[in-house]
Amino acid sequence: GFLHNALENGRVPAIERAGIVRDYRAFAEAGYVPTTELLDVLRFYTDERDYTARGMAIGALGGVSSLVFGTPAHELLKAFGRAFLKAHVVDVGFEPKTGESHEDILARSLVLSSAAAFGDKAVVAHAQKLFAQRDVVAINPDLRGFVYNAVAANGNAKTWNTFVEMYKQAELQEEKNRIGRALARFKDEVILK
Repeated sequence: GFLHNALENGRVPAIERAGIVRDYRAFAEAGYVPTTELLDVLRFYTDERDYTARGMAIGALGGVSSLVFGTPAHELLKAFGRAFLKAHVVDVGFEPKTGESHEDILARSLVLSSAAAFGDKAVVAHAQKLFAQRDVVAINPDLRGFVYNAVAANGNAKTWNTFVEMYKQAELQEEKNRIGRALARFKDEVILK
């Protein structure tokens, strides 16, 4: 329709693109449109570069993920999420760029965290590499939350013990909070008992 054509041809201003996603998400959550219609609209946001519109789109995808968590549809949605985020991961990269804005820095953390949560193996592997090298090369503070969460969500008992030791040794409350949130990401029930 008209909306899809306008989105596809780049004729919708950024603030309106953010509003469209927000509204479609609200309509889907209220049951006025099928969730699949929201996902259909999200395909126009795979190359979105505006921080607010990108954040709304990723947030909507996360909301749908919460809705279908624990169902067979969740794995399908995770695959959709990885495909959706692929261009975003390439855009933000793992390293800061000269002259980037505060929104670019925030977008990097949002995109990489979301890609890891949807199971992007390359993103998780990069987080694990940064974590393994943390004593040699400090993890960029803007990426620490993403790295800790991605590593913990894919961690084992040894990783758990590493995080517990890091928590005990951390002096700053902000770092303790980051590590504490990561500890909540572990999935192994044996560790969590």
